[in-house]
Amino acid sequence: MARYCLAHTAVQCSVVSPCEDYVVFGTNFGSLYALAIDTLINSPSSIVSTSSFFSVSCGYSVHCLLSKNGHIWIGVTGCVLVIPWADIRSEKKDLKKIPLRMLQPALEMPSVNSLLSVEISNIIYAGCSDGYVNLIDAVDFTLLNAFKCHDQPIYSLSTAGPCEFLSCSEDGVSCFWDHRASRETWKPSLAFTPGDIPELQRPCLGGWLTVGFVQSNDPDWFVLGGGPKLSLWNKRAGRPTVILESREQSPRWYPLVGKFVNAQVDPKIVAGGTSGSLIAWDFSGDLLYETCSQEDPSRRMTSILTVIEVPRKESGLAGPLLVGGLSPSIHLVSRIGYPSKHVKLADECFGDSCPLAVFLRNFIQSKLNPFHYQILLLLILGSHFLERILKFISLIMVANRQKRVKKATGEVVAETSKPKTLTRQGNEGPELISREPGNSASLERGQVKFVKKKRLLEETHLTATPQALTEFPRVDGDTTGRSLVKTKSFSGVTRTIALDCEFVGVGFEGKDDALARVSVVNQFGHVILDVYVRPKERITDYRTGVSGITPRHMRQGGPAKSFDDVQAQVAELCKGRILVGHAIHNDLRVLMLSHPKKSIRDTSRYGPFKKLFKGRYPSLKALSEHILGVTIQHGAHDSVEDARATMRIYTMVKKVWEAQLKARRAGKPAKEIQRLSQRLHFLSIPGKMTEPMNQKLDITRLAKIALDVKSEFAAMLERLTNDIFQTGTPCDDYAPKNVVRRKPATLTAFARAPDQVTVINGRKCSKHRQRFLEKRRRIRQRNSVFSSTKKSSLF
Repeated sequence: MARYCLAHTAVQCSVVSPCEDYVVFGTNFGSLYALAIDTLINSPSSIVSTSSFFSVSCGYSVHCLLSKNGHIWIGVTGCVLVIPWADIRSEKKDLKKIPLRMLQPALEMPSVNSLLSVEISNIIYAGCSDGYVNLIDAVDFTLLNAFKCHDQPIYSLSTAGPCEFLSCSEDGVSCFWDHRASRETWKPSLAFTPGDIPELQRPCLGGWLTVGFVQSNDPDWFVLGGGPKLSLWNKRAGRPTVILESREQSPRWYPLVGKFVNAQVDPKIVAGGTSGSLIAWDFSGDLLYETCSQEDPSRRMTSILTVIEVPRKESGLAGPLLVGGLSPSIHLVSRIGYPSKHVKLADECFGDSCPLAVFLRNFIQSKLNPFHYQILLLLILGSHFLERILKFISLIMVANRQKRVKKATGEVVAETSKPKTLTRQGNEGPELISREPGNSASLERGQVKFVKKKRLLEETHLTATPQALTEFPRVDGDTTGRSLVKTKSFSGVTRTIALDCEFVGVGFEGKDDALARVSVVNQFGHVILDVYVRPKERITDYRTGVSGITPRHMRQGGPAKSFDDVQAQVAELCKGRILVGHAIHNDLRVLMLSHPKKSIRDTSRYGPFKKLFKGRYPSLKALSEHILGVTIQHGAHDSVEDARATMRIYTMVKKVWEAQLKARRAGKPAKEIQRLSQRLHFLSIPGKMTEPMNQKLDITRLAKIALDVKSEFAAMLERLTNDIFQTGTPCDDYAPKNVVRRKPATLTAFARAPDQVTVINGRKCSKHRQRFLEKRRRIRQRNSVFSSTKKSSLF
């Protein structure tokens, strides 16, 4: 019975505690799971269990969660439940119930689909399935009023600044509401209908809306989606600016949850829906990443229902994402879309003592007419919950029927709780022998039990899992590569490439290195070259546990190529390009190649990276975990994965790195270069940011010189500057088509040319030195005039 309930578990909502130490998840079985964030982040294992579990005695599924005034607000069917955060670990919980009034005739009570709180007031807004928004006092826990906002169920409420909020409904209308307006004549301040725009219409789905969310630090930007295509809207413009589409999803895919993440540094849009993939876009509509679904049915997620950002208190940066949905586990996704860990839900609520399990067992064993039970369940629980229970009953009946048929035909199905068995084929036929000690006499002499000769893995692996969870398309290739590759980008050879090699052992005891595999990726992570190489010397150690190379790769007629051909191909790729790698001198040594030092970017020797590890050379695995939040090199290494991770690390700090090199080549002292790295702090390293994330960086004049791009874009900047000074707004001809422009005032900072450096007598002079030279010139001129006057007076 436990496996049936576990297979149909849906994690529908989540909330972070006020202390930012716990994350609480709500399921469709009326259960809440509390997860410690420190345990999740610091756990070395990829499988994490929930730290504590408690159940809410409401009998309904948990639709939404909210944290306000030290309490957890739980939205269920017909009421809102309130539990203090201090009572999470206590056995006796102070549970308060705020019932909702049925404002229109219906067969069942309305369900609370979304909860919202406004900062400047102690009022909770509850969006319900009957189209009403209920107002609840957050101090007295009383129902204040209710207003009819939509004709169909409300699915989402989102805060839009200190005084407004956004609502979207099944009727296809999204409205902005101002809570300062009069309660008697409460009307929306703005209303949008995405289904009326031809570019967003999808007639096969309809015009209903499921998600609507607003950016926290800029309420003018919000996202709407559902039946119409997911799109980014501008409130002031009153129209969509970018359509957010995915390449690998079905045309009938629609979002169920969405969120703006990393809003303080580099805002991105993430959304999940009717598939197991989490998709991310930037503000220009470019697809950043798209996660892949797990192959294991116990971890696979068929739909995503909730996404929450894990806070990082020590650095102030945005942490990874926790994703929940139609799955018995919760997935941890890094900032670049790599699914690194998953949280396994506790099984205490799904045991034989569960009230739902007891009820279903009694229902199946009963000889009464099931129609009477259906009527009773319809009156007590409602049609929505009855449908789920009937599905459980049908699955259990089918399983019992199959078990009876197998027993009648002489087949024995091994249960997971019984001891392991093996079959022995003899002259008298197959015999079942138990491995459990003490059971040698359990089978009488001459007694024969027949078993299947071959048993598939699916028969014993999660036998209660529905067919929809076990029949899924197989995904070839690595999931790490997809998250480290920028989709919809150039896949050819770029000016910057990353190189990584795998070695085998040659010589005495395999202590010498020889090239066995080489991989080259471009700046966006696309593979340019990935070949196996047959060394010239005899291989004495394949190092399969580390390199992943086996004798099958090196056999005659196999995939391996000759060393000379690969060496010439790599040399042609590296010629005239910037080469990125981790400890790349080892790769060049086995390739027997050299490369100009000024064109090499070695992530293992970069100074700011070494400071993170107390001056030591960091490994690529540790550097990826620290910078990217990605765990690589599980078991055998993959040169493609390592090259992509190295390129991703370089691109995240490319601006600072190249600025330092440019300043060093200009002859600047070491202190100036170090000051440049301190000013231009790369935001990807956790644990180093001490200033607020929204504070503007004070770029020094040296940084402006190092980052001078006027020579490349002089013509466009000159025309753009003239348009701004003449008309006050930039011309649309110079702006890219797919870039969303915020405010014209922000462009003036980019249109300003950097300070020009004055050269006197072939030497660069600062403003301070210019003033000093001018003062010295005036003193000398005054002294010369005084001396000439004195000489004339003597004569």
